[in-house]
Amino acid sequence: LQPSLADAAAELGDVYVNGCLRSAWQVEQPDCASGEIGSPTTVAVVGDSNSAMWNPAFRTIAEQRGWQVHMFGKAGCPLMDLPTF
Repeated sequence: LQPSLADAAAELGDVYVNGCLRSAWQVEQPDCASGEIGSPTTVAVVGDSNSAMWNPAFRTIAEQRGWQVHMFGKAGCPLMDLPTF
């Protein structure tokens, strides 16, 4: 099995271990910014763990283009387009 089960935790993306991907029970959202902080171009990655999976790719693009990326992730809570009252 590759990676071995003992090494599998090291394969997790940083958003899974640095607090940027919140659980459904966590209310607060930390500022999880990367790339060129202060850039006038901002990319917001919003959604559940599926969106968090894309964060490393967006961070790489942002670093190459001088953008900043903010991760707003909540496990089990996909972004939905629902009517509001």
